[in-house]
Amino acid sequence: MIQETSNCENVEFPTFLWSRAYAALQLVTLREKGQEGLVKLKYAFSNGHGQKHFLAGLDKLGVRNDPPAVAAAKYHYMSNYLIGNVPMEYVRETDRKAWIRYLAPAWAFPGTGIIAVPASVGLAALQGWIRYNGTWLGCPRLGFVCTKFQEYGDPYCEGYFIEYDENISLEQALRFQPVSTSPEFDKDAAPKLDPVQWPEARLLRARRRYAESYAAAPAQVLVEAYGLPYASFLVTQAMLGLGTQYAREIADRMGVSERNASAIASIFLKVLNSLGDDAELARNGDEHRITRSTFSPFRGIYADEMYDAFFALFTGILRVLTARVKLVRSVEKKDGQRTELWCLTDSDRRMF
Repeated sequence: MIQETSNCENVEFPTFLWSRAYAALQLVTLREKGQEGLVKLKYAFSNGHGQKHFLAGLDKLGVRNDPPAVAAAKYHYMSNYLIGNVPMEYVRETDRKAWIRYLAPAWAFPGTGIIAVPASVGLAALQGWIRYNGTWLGCPRLGFVCTKFQEYGDPYCEGYFIEYDENISLEQALRFQPVSTSPEFDKDAAPKLDPVQWPEARLLRARRRYAESYAAAPAQVLVEAYGLPYASFLVTQAMLGLGTQYAREIADRMGVSERNASAIASIFLKVLNSLGDDAELARNGDEHRITRSTFSPFRGIYADEMYDAFFALFTGILRVLTARVKLVRSVEKKDGQRTELWCLTDSDRRMF
């Protein structure tokens, strides 16, 4: 028996995979539940994500004591771009007015999928998150003005945080006011992470957690909205489609060109280790066994149905790459610890 672990240095792979999963979950929801269903998903996810991360993020980024408009804009730029690698720009116009831009292509939609997403979905994200920034900061004077919207044909989504002279209502905290021109982005003047507080190791861990949260949290929203059985169906459809669509690109990213059981097992191991999961590969004769003991994107106890749903990613990858490898998965639970065993073997006939 030979055991193998992967030291894959594909550090950007979690961002690639989980951002695409975020898009897949949205598109499957749009397909199955329509525009209203996707709007509800986007609002609930954005609002919950903001409540969980906004104030803590201000402290971690060291911007809590900045003026409210500046602090809010810095948070979105620094957390999304400097940590999440989402293409963005930031401009501080005054202490009471600061701009942010979300650039094309959309982080989760590098292809044409974003064209199918209604503008109401992007609006729901603004309503669920950015509109509440003043509330969460304890500054009822803070609002956001959206000046450009990619879904309406603009080159990017843009707007500015502004601190008004008087308190405003929550409804007034988000408004639309198109502008013909806006301030120039100066990369040298943009906020930067403190290298002492944010060494490379911490940044990479944060980027991985950032990316996987965009798969785990929407899945939880679907469970709360539709119940576990139907939510697991939606997630299964999303992950199966993701594996199918990106199977060849994933194999290329992992540097594996062959398509036998040994090669597929190597791809799976590298994917799991790149995502931060504890997994090992053992070869025993013709059988290739992967033992997996931690599970991204979930970092804790979760329903079996959702683990099964996310496993559909690997089913999709396998079915595209070869029809001559058999995959059997088993689960063991002991003392609260979950372990999965994936057995891959070559077949002398096509499996489908």
